[in-house]
Amino acid sequence: MPFLALEFIVVGASIAGLTCASILAKAGHNVTVVEKKGPLVKERGAGGLRVPPSMARLLKSTFPDIAQSLQEKWLKCSGVEYRSDHVDLGADFYMITYYDLCSLLLRECEKYHVSVRYHSEVLSVTTSKEKASVVISTGGELLEADIIVGADGRNSIVRHVIVSQSGDAKNEEAASSLPLTEIISIPVPVSDMLQNELTAPLATSSAHGDNYILVLEKVRPRLANDEDRDYWEPINSQDLQASAEEYAPLLKKLIELSRIAHPSIQTFDDLNTFVGPHDKAIIIGDATKSSLINSSYSATLAMEDAFTLAHLFSTISDKSEISFLMTGYHEIRFARSKTAALDEMLALLATMMPPGPDRDLRDASMEKTLHIHEAPDEADADELAVRWSSWIRLCNYDAKDAVDEWWLNWGRHQAPLQGSS
Repeated sequence: MPFLALEFIVVGASIAGLTCASILAKAGHNVTVVEKKGPLVKERGAGGLRVPPSMARLLKSTFPDIAQSLQEKWLKCSGVEYRSDHVDLGADFYMITYYDLCSLLLRECEKYHVSVRYHSEVLSVTTSKEKASVVISTGGELLEADIIVGADGRNSIVRHVIVSQSGDAKNEEAASSLPLTEIISIPVPVSDMLQNELTAPLATSSAHGDNYILVLEKVRPRLANDEDRDYWEPINSQDLQASAEEYAPLLKKLIELSRIAHPSIQTFDDLNTFVGPHDKAIIIGDATKSSLINSSYSATLAMEDAFTLAHLFSTISDKSEISFLMTGYHEIRFARSKTAALDEMLALLATMMPPGPDRDLRDASMEKTLHIHEAPDEADADELAVRWSSWIRLCNYDAKDAVDEWWLNWGRHQAPLQGSS
């Protein structure tokens, strides 16, 4: 069947936005990315990203050139060891900087002629049965497209449109059962760390670049006036000194050596879909508010979202297929995102246990799993499953297989019906 090239506007030059834009453009679609900030600079993108096996496999299969380039840039996580007799996840766990990954994704976008427009803040988004449009701040210019993709972060304007224009009371944002998290990201100069005996061992890897990133997280119940706070609003890190008095000496020293900190507040809100009215708008990555900021899987989930959407639209032949492809995205990603968010929150709460009997029991249980290979029995296998099953489920997910499975079970049966309606 002939391929139909659509017009896409991607709001946000994020990992999700650039990934989605490059794959859509490679498939033959016309893609414009609008970004309210300027081009990413190394100082602004110095933060680190975790690349678990599921993301590493996706990078290698989808962007072989990027994966090859990252071989010299990413660092294998030395704290994670795989035992092939239990499970083969097909890749290791790596760490890279946000700047390095975004720069390589941007190069992919340039290769496939994606138009990236910086300093173009989106002021409004409207959708109708015929078209979707955005008004950007550059002279109030109006851009139109077949589909608008919101990859514009936790305060997404596209997300707001999906809520406000849905006309469905069930789709209004409501407080999630997940608690709120307060996160402080603190860049610490590696050059200063190397001069201190206490911090020098942490600064020996070149993968950190100019800064080592310390992340402090606190989980608490959500209050009525709590709202998301943007990561990009820095404060003087010395303001944290008073609250750090009870921290371990290493943490206190890292804060002392730092100059600025990036506090953020993350709330979780429940939507019943990531797809907007008329199937003209959709949200991916952090715009879905489904993953913990700075978590082990936040970048992974963003890239999975982007890949899933772009892969679904890579063979579209008629506009009548848009609706069921949007349904496919929702069915594939919605449950995955919610499950991952819950698993990550439970893991974070387990990590944050204060000293006491519960933490001692947790430590003893996890330590036991490290020696299962020495004397395995049924009880040990149960212990391993309890402690690591959610982690393996997150890392063993294959986004391409999920799309192919949906198409095999549902998509190929729905497509003719949609095309004839």
